[in-house]
Amino acid sequence: MPFLQRLGSFRYSFRFRLFIIFTLGTTLTTFFLTATYIIRGKNEIREHTTERARLLLTVLADNARLPLFGNDRAMLQRLAEETAQQPDVTGVQINNSDGVVMADIHHGAIVSGMISESLKITSHVEETPHLLAMTEDKDPIPLGEVRVSLDTSRLDSSIRQMAASITLYATTFWLIVITISYLGLNRLSLSYRKLMEGLATMRAGNLETRIPVDGNDEPSQATRSVNELAEALQQREADNKLLQEKLINAMRIQVQEEKQQIMAKLIQTNRMTSLGLLVSSMAHEISNPNGAIRLDGNFLGNMLRDMLPHIEDITREDSDFTISGMRIDDLREELFRAHKNIIRSTDRIESVIKDLRAYSLGANTPHARDIDMNRVVRGALTIIRAHGHVTHSTIREDLSPELPTIHGSHHQLEQLVVNLLLNALQSLPVQGGKVTICTNSAPETNEILIHISDTGVGIPPEDRARLYEPFFSTRFESGGSGLGLYISNFIIGEHGGRLEFESEVGVGTTVVMHLPLPLPDHSV
Repeated sequence: MPFLQRLGSFRYSFRFRLFIIFTLGTTLTTFFLTATYIIRGKNEIREHTTERARLLLTVLADNARLPLFGNDRAMLQRLAEETAQQPDVTGVQINNSDGVVMADIHHGAIVSGMISESLKITSHVEETPHLLAMTEDKDPIPLGEVRVSLDTSRLDSSIRQMAASITLYATTFWLIVITISYLGLNRLSLSYRKLMEGLATMRAGNLETRIPVDGNDEPSQATRSVNELAEALQQREADNKLLQEKLINAMRIQVQEEKQQIMAKLIQTNRMTSLGLLVSSMAHEISNPNGAIRLDGNFLGNMLRDMLPHIEDITREDSDFTISGMRIDDLREELFRAHKNIIRSTDRIESVIKDLRAYSLGANTPHARDIDMNRVVRGALTIIRAHGHVTHSTIREDLSPELPTIHGSHHQLEQLVVNLLLNALQSLPVQGGKVTICTNSAPETNEILIHISDTGVGIPPEDRARLYEPFFSTRFESGGSGLGLYISNFIIGEHGGRLEFESEVGVGTTVVMHLPLPLPDHSV
């Protein structure tokens, strides 16, 4: 790492903050101790100089006492000169008790910073009792005053030298302490540096890194916690990766399922298109023979009406005359009933063909007024029973006698009821069951309700969302086409109604047809 980069990283490190705090602390402490020591040394030197001046004064006062008493100027001058010979003494002055200068010696000019001390001289001294004997006064007799001045220039130089030495020693001590503290902090923060380096590596995404632990101090304990956290995060990352793989696989499966569903819908669309073409073709193919059957039926009816008078003449001539073992009265009734059935069946076939064409072309079937739903239900039951769908099962009717009429297509509504009855019958077990159909009105909602209940196997919850899906059936093996409820939902939607299912597996199913009643002055 370059030096500048290392310096920049060091400036923002925890070690740098500790070093700065310790350096400032030691600097202030060293400065305070040095200043205190210098001031104390300066004061001690000044006190020593003052004590020296006082000692000189005491000696000079003892020696000058007798000369002052005898006014011996020469002796006093000699004593002053001897005292002035002492080092740093710049001036000596001796005054008598009247303040008269008896001796005065000065060396050099008077400068500021000198130390000047004075001392009063009295006669009260044990070594000179004969002086006291010459006076009647027993109190000390003032004899004069001595004054000594000392030069402090050398004192200031000594103080400066002392301060410089102390400062040098303090600075050396400070540098040594700072160096030792830096090395100690460097050693102390080694665990923190390893911890931070490990955290930086983990933050970069390498959770396999483990920080070495050297001791049992706080940083080492924090390092152990970080290692445990990294291990937990690594395990969590592995779990997340496994979950992501499972999620991706699940999404792939879901996409594949959705793709299959889309393909199934495309296939269903194609089948519906093909069904439309087939329906159109079948309608065309069935329409021609149905027209021929209807034409021949009308022809046979006309022939029957023309032949009946001749047959009656033959019967009057021969009372035992029969045709196919039937007498003429029974034959007439059967022939006219057969003719009516042929015409009615061809009408039904023609109606079915029209509906198929309308469905394949997307056209709407015209609705008629005053459709009796009880009659529709009875017609549907006749069709169901005629085709043999009721064998081991029971169908119970409960039709309201005062059911209002509605607007709609008789044939489509009949087909709707047939489809729902077939579904109910096909859901019954093999050993048999019961289907109930009832009609009633709901004035509060302005509707006609038709309930069809069965005691069959019920509808599983997972299949209820797909009830109206074309080509969806759980009974393909028993002849189901998957179009019954799809067409039923289309028919009831064309009539503005809706279907409602209630089912319980193993108990049975109830489907309710909601058909709206016509509004007043409603046109077809």
